[in-house]
Amino acid sequence: MAANSNLYINNLPDGLDDNSFRSLFEGHGNIVSSKLFPANKYGFVKFSTVEEAQTVCESYNGQQLGDSVIQVKFANPPGEGKGGGGGGGGGG
Repeated sequence: MAANSNLYINNLPDGLDDNSFRSLFEGHGNIVSSKLFPANKYGFVKFSTVEEAQTVCESYNGQQLGDSVIQVKFANPPGEGKGGGGGGGGGG
């Protein structure tokens, strides 16, 4: 199970604003924060517990919303997934 309670929701339909985006998920747990990026059709919703986020992820992933089939998954924590660079070799 994921170690965080922040969900990434992608492929959102046109016409959502911050309030309508948040209201989609309000009945499924205590929302700590939400952020919508309508131009890019994605957003984040952070729940107070991992269990709440897991329930929403399982319930909403692949569901039809307007003209779109949305994708819901756990968001990567900040800094995760970024590769580190290798050190350079010394000349001699």
